[in-house]
Amino acid sequence: MTKGIYGYFDIKNKEVVYIGKDSNIDKNVRKYAHMKPSQYDRQPINMIVQNNPERYKYAVIYVCPSHLNEVDLNGLEMQYIQALNPKFNFTEGGEGRVGSKVSSETRMKLSEINKGKAAGKNNPRWIDYARVVKRGKSSTTGKKQYCLKYNGKVIKWSVNKEKLDKIAEEINRADGKVIA
Repeated sequence: MTKGIYGYFDIKNKEVVYIGKDSNIDKNVRKYAHMKPSQYDRQPINMIVQNNPERYKYAVIYVCPSHLNEVDLNGLEMQYIQALNPKFNFTEGGEGRVGSKVSSETRMKLSEINKGKAAGKNNPRWIDYARVVKRGKSSTTGKKQYCLKYNGKVIKWSVNKEKLDKIAEEINRADGKVIA
């Protein structure tokens, strides 16, 4: 297994829009995971690349030396995200369990938990489109602060509302949602 860092490049805007890590970078395992129809709703980047395969191109950015471990790979991912600030990375990176397998018992437990949450999707807080919400003022700058919400979760904070509006629009367009 060869570990590494990959990214998605927006050909139209000439920018890196997503950074990730892959424990099998030589086999492009994460590339194929992003493109699986069953993973469509799991992350906004999945629906974006699935609906725009000609615009967003996958590229291996860094192949790790064999002595680097999972902690090193997490750190590298975080460094690349911090340096490039890709618009579709909604966390600082470094989370997840690279190359690990989930037991069938754990999968069954997660399935039961998700079944319980499915009924809650009728609740207005589970609205399934991306939208920007005002969240008061930043304690450090005093500027108005906004958050991008998607599927009932806050996925990005910013004082730049226009930037968040563009990301929300792109997620909604990729997801096939028409918001009036």
